[in-house]
Parts: sequence; C-alpha cells; structure tokens
Amino acid sequence: MAKTWMAGLLALIAIGCGSNDDTADKGPVKIRMGWGVPEEEVKYVLMKHPEVAPNLGKAYTIEWHQFAGTPLGVQGLAAGTLDCATVGGLSVANGLDKGADIVLLNELIEERKPNFTTPWMVRKDSGINSLEDLKGKTVATNAVGGSTDYFQDDYIERQTGLKANVDYKKVEVPFGQMVETVLSGRADMGLFPQPFYGQINATGEVKTMFRLNDGIEPFVQLLNGCRRGFVNDHKEAMRAFKRDWVRVTRWIADPANRDQVVAASAAATQIPAGVLDRFLLKDGDYYRPADGRINVDALQRVDDPGIECRRSLIGVPGSLLAVAGGPVAHDQEPDPRGAIRQCRAQRGALGGARHDGHGLADPRR
Repeated sequence: MAKTWMAGLLALIAIGCGSNDDTADKGPVKIRMGWGVPEEEVKYVLMKHPEVAPNLGKAYTIEWHQFAGTPLGVQGLAAGTLDCATVGGLSVANGLDKGADIVLLNELIEERKPNFTTPWMVRKDSGINSLEDLKGKTVATNAVGGSTDYFQDDYIERQTGLKANVDYKKVEVPFGQMVETVLSGRADMGLFPQPFYGQINATGEVKTMFRLNDGIEPFVQLLNGCRRGFVNDHKEAMRAFKRDWVRVTRWIADPANRDQVVAASAAATQIPAGVLDRFLLKDGDYYRPADGRINVDALQRVDDPGIECRRSLIGVPGSLLAVAGGPVAHDQEPDPRGAIRQCRAQRGALGGARHDGHGLADPRR
C-alpha cells in the first residue's frame, strides 16, 4: 500500500501541532513500550523518575517490554504486540518491508564525531592485523538483523570481499556477554558500544579494527518508533508523550541531574553505577540530540552504497517521520516498499545485490 506525502504530513501535524481531536481518549492510554540496553536514558528515567514526566499516569501509562536488540522491537511493531519500541536507523527498514507502518517520534543517540562511535575489536594476540585476516574466523554480532549487524556485514564485504557465513562464521552474542566471548576466544571479533568498550579496553588486551563512522558519518543509531495506527488512534495521549519526552531529555541534559541519570541507568540496565559514571553524558559517550529531535538529513543520507536499498526505504520522511519541529517537504509521493523492491531488483540485475538473503525481508535474520 503506497505511503504518500499527504499521509506523512497528516502524521506530522497530528503529533506535532496539538490540534483538536474529536476522538480524545477517556482515560490514560497504555503504551506497550519496547526497550533495551544500553544508551536509552530517556526510557530509563521514565522508569525510575516518572515525576519528571507530568503526563505519565494521566494521559498515558507505559507497560515495559525489554528486548536484546532492535530487530525484536521492530518485529513487535510489525506484529502489533508493541505500540512503540526502540528501533535502529537501519533495522527499522525491516519493519516497513514486513508491512509495519512505523512512525519515528524521537531520536535517542547518534554516532558522530567528536563523540563516541562504536568500535569492532579483536584480541591483540589473535593474529588478526587486517580485515582480510577474518577469513575462517568467528565474528560476533549483537542482534542479527540489527543496524550494526547490517553495517558489519556490508563494511567487511566492501573492504575485503569476505561474506558473512560464507568466508567467516557469524554468531549472535548479547552485549552483556561480548567482552567475555572475545577475550576467551570463542569469537575473534566483536563490537563494543559503551559501557562495554570501557570494560574491554581497560584490559589492554584488544585493539580496534574499525568504527561505525568509518563507513557512515553521522549515523542515527537509536530512535523511538511507534505504530502509525496506534498514534492516530490516540493523538492526544501521544502528543502528551512527546511533550514529556522533551522534558525528560532536558532533565537529562541538566548537569545537576547527572547522578540521578546514572542511578536510573544502573537500575534499568544492571550495569554498576561506577562503570556508567566513567563515561555517561561525558565526552566519551554518544551524541544525544537536543529535545530528542530527529536528524532528518542524517537519516536520509545514503553515505554507503552497499546499504543503499535499506536506506532508500528510510529516506522517505513523509511516510516515516513525525518530527518535533515540523514537516519536511517533498515533491513526490513515494511508495517505500515498492522503492525497496525496485532497488533490490535493479541491484540484482547489475550483479550488485550483496544483501539479498541478508535479512532485508525478514527481521529475524
């Protein structure tokens, strides 16, 4: 079913402008919310300090559902078992391709210089000195079908010609087990967002092979997305939720609240506060946009031709984004699912469809 600019514009207006709603909810609306670890401080604060969000408990309530990676949240949105969830800048394309109608409401973190960006690391004694040395090795990914998983496969292939599960073995390892998995040798390379980077780097036993922004700069890593039908059915509640999100982002950005943010993050993630205190909301952390505003330009930009088809799906803000701050004009009426299929067919005809079978049509892969 085509997603037109007018449909996108209506979604933008419905969320951003606070117009009258003839179908206002009679009581608090329950939002089934997917979340994960790490770097989702707005959600952690909503859990620990609901008093920061004055509309929570009045206009809406939140039922929390934790997932190990954004693909499962995208699946939940596609299946209708979640109303909102943390999604990746690339993995959200899977949801669209599977039939989910997802609206992006807020941005959580971005990978960009000079802030922290995720590294892929190997043991210094692994014998791996270049990416070509990964042939016959084992490479860990946090969540197959996630944004970093897509990037990892593509970057290694573009640099070396090596294909995942053909030239090297790929295994799925939760972030909480990644440090031990690489240090023990059960995987030869893994990726380490904060705080796991600080943990493994402190051992002095590893070295960095590449970082995410070696391939995409800047990169919108995590966003909060919701089912468009849910948003349209509960406009007033979702406006209240967006207003609270802005309040929470500003509360987090206030240095006076940093200790409470660290404590809330520790409570949600079960990562010791002392570990989080070393980097959280400091120079060694990811970039967090003011008020959770979505970096539309970065989300649209196709910096990496190897993932062009997936990103072409994302680069249709008229059908995908509900951006705080107003609509983005377009002079076309795009059909994102048709565009992605056409792109994939063209790349296949040109012999360049590297990503066929790598999970675009199935977020579980």
